[in-house]
Amino acid sequence: MGNIIFSVLFRKRWAYDDTGLAELLEAAHTAPQVINPSFYFLIPTFVHYLGRFNFIPMKSMRMVQLAFEKLSGFSDVEISNHLMNNNSTLNPDEEQAHRHFADIFLSTADGKTSKGEQTYMTVNSLKGVVANLFLGGLDSTATVLTWLILLLLKYQDVQKKAREEVDAIIGRERSPTLTDRDQMSYVNAFIQETHRFVTASPHGSYHLVSQDTEYDGYFIPKGTHVVQNLWAIHHDEANFKDPFVFNPERFIDDEGAFTKSRLVVPYGTGKRICPGEVLAQRELFLFVATLLQKFDLQPPEGVSPDSISVEGVYNGAGIFVPDFKVRFMPLTNPST
Repeated sequence: MGNIIFSVLFRKRWAYDDTGLAELLEAAHTAPQVINPSFYFLIPTFVHYLGRFNFIPMKSMRMVQLAFEKLSGFSDVEISNHLMNNNSTLNPDEEQAHRHFADIFLSTADGKTSKGEQTYMTVNSLKGVVANLFLGGLDSTATVLTWLILLLLKYQDVQKKAREEVDAIIGRERSPTLTDRDQMSYVNAFIQETHRFVTASPHGSYHLVSQDTEYDGYFIPKGTHVVQNLWAIHHDEANFKDPFVFNPERFIDDEGAFTKSRLVVPYGTGKRICPGEVLAQRELFLFVATLLQKFDLQPPEGVSPDSISVEGVYNGAGIFVPDFKVRFMPLTNPST
């Protein structure tokens, strides 16, 4: 995951044994594990005030602070290196100069500034965007991918149907591509049902009310923190029949086509949903299709799939996968 995001942002890759990558992965993994949503409501001003003095009395909040400092420090270094080594690419009129996200962002900002237009696209805002993309993209996508593996392991019939579709559409002689996605109704339904059933980020992104608002008889003053209860949306019987049953077929219509549901909102709701949604969905499709093409997922010998727990562990800001073991059994090409 880290190299995919790093490539999108800067068109660079880490070696898998790079200590910097390991530290960044640890930072991205730590923050979601220890953030407790209640902090934002019980003591927001208190925590932010003390944070200015580098003093956080609670161990968990201090861990979050250190994780953000690590991610912020990484952003500072990479963007500074980019500015020093690639200033010649910041030309908005040369499309070939847009090698990656940082180039596009900075060249667009440079173009607005040269025209005298006001813009919030500054180097500092880019540093924040980079840090947030790593925080949101590294751990959250990996968590959902692990859930997908667990559910394929648990529900062998689902795995069988999904693999049959992969074999029919892609086969085993070439790798899956994004052009295959629109033809693969069952795989798409499986991924969407996993998002609904699990809701790995049950609160979504926090929002701040920008002006005094009245909604459904309630007055919400400007500056109020607002949290979306995505888990409740996904498990409301008014939205989904038998919401606690894992059933990808609920998103397959009578003609066998995939139905995208507006009520499955794992990346949040409103205008400011997770900016990494498109990248994450593409990653998940390619990973799942490739796993199904290459491996048969089986539990350890002597363990029945029916005995495998899919009860998530709520810890901090996410619902994480329970411990499990899986055997990846290589599949052979039918033609060989």
